[in-house]
Amino acid sequence: STSDYGIALSLGCSLDESLQEWLDLFVQRVFSTFASQSDVRLCFPLLKSISQEDWNNQLASTVNLKLRANPERALETTVALMEGLSADIDLSDGDCDALLMETLLKQLKSTKPNIRLFAQKILTRMALLKPSSSTLTTVVTALASALTSSLSQADQRQAAYEALRDIAAEGKPIMDISVVSIVLESLVTALGKEAKTATAAKDAGLQAVLQWMVVAKRNDGGDKGYEAAIEFIRQPLVAGNGPETVWKCGTLLTFVNPDTVESIVLDLWNAKVYDGLESLVEASTKKHNASSVIPPVEGLVAVNMALMHAFASSSMELSPRVAKALAAGSGSISKTSFVYSKSMTDAVVSNAIVGPLLPRTIAMYTKYLAKKDDAASAKYMTILEETTVTSAANAVACCVAHPAATVDMTASQAIQSSVQTVLTYQSSAADSLLKAILLHTNTLTLKNEAMFKSMSATREAREAFLPMEHEPRQQVKGQYIDSDSHRGFDSNAVRQVGMKLAAFATNVSSLASALLLIHVGTTSHTLGKQRRTLISKTLGIINENVLPFIDSVGEDTVLDEMANFVSEYACFYRPQKEKVSDATTEDVNSEDNSISFAI
Repeated sequence: STSDYGIALSLGCSLDESLQEWLDLFVQRVFSTFASQSDVRLCFPLLKSISQEDWNNQLASTVNLKLRANPERALETTVALMEGLSADIDLSDGDCDALLMETLLKQLKSTKPNIRLFAQKILTRMALLKPSSSTLTTVVTALASALTSSLSQADQRQAAYEALRDIAAEGKPIMDISVVSIVLESLVTALGKEAKTATAAKDAGLQAVLQWMVVAKRNDGGDKGYEAAIEFIRQPLVAGNGPETVWKCGTLLTFVNPDTVESIVLDLWNAKVYDGLESLVEASTKKHNASSVIPPVEGLVAVNMALMHAFASSSMELSPRVAKALAAGSGSISKTSFVYSKSMTDAVVSNAIVGPLLPRTIAMYTKYLAKKDDAASAKYMTILEETTVTSAANAVACCVAHPAATVDMTASQAIQSSVQTVLTYQSSAADSLLKAILLHTNTLTLKNEAMFKSMSATREAREAFLPMEHEPRQQVKGQYIDSDSHRGFDSNAVRQVGMKLAAFATNVSSLASALLLIHVGTTSHTLGKQRRTLISKTLGIINENVLPFIDSVGEDTVLDEMANFVSEYACFYRPQKEKVSDATTEDVNSEDNSISFAI
């Protein structure tokens, strides 16, 4: 059977000391039929036991021969074979790497995407097998040279970009800075000539540049190649070019580890960059005043870089324009800056730059205010009215409902980290954040329910939204969830942040808000892991937070206030502002004067 021989070979080599015979069988079977990746992976125990001598004497020549004779069929088999080799195998022994490079670089020029992908994966694995060997240098210099010479098409260069990116990201190589410089110079040169329409190749190339900049920093490099890369990133900042700034600097801020980004921002900074950031902030302010629909993402990038430079340089100084844009977070949503605008918070859901950058910017500014001992710190995240919070608190709530993953953290970890930073430097923000998250998730719930009802109003609408399935669904055993989004937001992140904020709540309504938030998106099932977790978390908040309030204020006061608060939400109660003498009935019952609770 074609699917059983891998298991037989792996078991046989583990039971029999005569590895050579099993290796002969492996070569005969795998390369006679050009086995698939899944079949070769079944032989990984055998491949892991292969020594350097076995590789040199038998496998290396066979792989070279088959790749030259029938590259399209042999590439897939070779990908899995390389993955299974021990990390101690040195491909430079016997010049195997040079022979393989010649064949693989030819396959990068293939018109077939899968062939280019296989060649790219093999090149990456070759460089990562034994980073201390000369193979790493052979591979990266050959790819760098091909970028500016033989690879004439964008999709061909994209494969080389991705190989260089993965080698830098996964291998974290320690190597001669002159080699790093050669790679960076080639990347910048090739990327500068890419057409605007080659977006996939440009994105892969930019990521490769950023990863090799990190390699240069790790190798204490400030050589010619690194300076070329710095100038490449700096160009749109100096020119005040918004779209290019979002692409280059936005990717830098979200794709590279924040600790390394600080060092790179310091290298980028000069008087022209300062002026460019100022012009971007000014343009973003004008765009915000002119339109409430388009988010000025370039302004958010500029503000974040200015904040990062203030911390990295220890100057703790912001320009008046940047300071004003950030300070507007203490105002209401209707009177805020582009940083906290509705268009920006709406973009959190779908924009890959805004999602991770906005909560990090707010957290950094909270820290900045605390470090400066600014009196505005206490006003940054507060409750303005019964159903209104500052625009900064509202922005955090939007980020909690739709968290975005970062380069070093999952979505849930990233938003919890930002919230923790806010609480560390302004613990009083917990009450306003609980209020903001509760109001925002409730609004999303109502919108989601209204949309579903409208789509289910008629048979035609329902079938357009939920097409009829003529084939019965396959039964799925155990818990099954179509996605992490419930009622239009990430309920898991909301529950976790609610638990974190409960410890900082200063009044009964905030504690009640936390108790509601930890139930968001849960079911009414009385059994199962979810119910046990809910009971445990609820009892934890009661014991650690509610009971101390009861001891200090009194049981009747606390329980009555909490019961009234929770019942308003449970019963879809619509609290309205008190009538004023000149208000009409229409004014009081308008959407602006009432909030519905549906959690």
